[in-house]
Amino acid sequence: MDWLDSLKVAIATQDVRRIETLMEQLPQFDSLKEMEEALYLMQEGVALVESLKTQTRTQMELLKKNIDFLESTAKADENSFDVSS
Repeated sequence: MDWLDSLKVAIATQDVRRIETLMEQLPQFDSLKEMEEALYLMQEGVALVESLKTQTRTQMELLKKNIDFLESTAKADENSFDVSS
C-alpha cells in the first residue's frame, strides 16, 4: 500500500497515531497531482485530529463536572445528621 492510500485508511479509521506517523514520513511525490492529493489529505488529517481533541476536551470537562457533583453529594451524605441509629 502506498503512502497516500495508507493516509486515506488512517483518516477513515480515525487512527491518530498512524496519521501522525505518516505525516512525519513524507515521501517524494512523482507528480503535482500526488502532491495536491497529499496536501488535501494532510489537511483532512489535521482537521480530524483537532476535532478529536475538541471532543476529548469536552468529554473531560463533562467528566470533571460529574465527579465534582458526585463528590459534593457524597460530602453532604457524610455530614448529614442520622437520627435512625
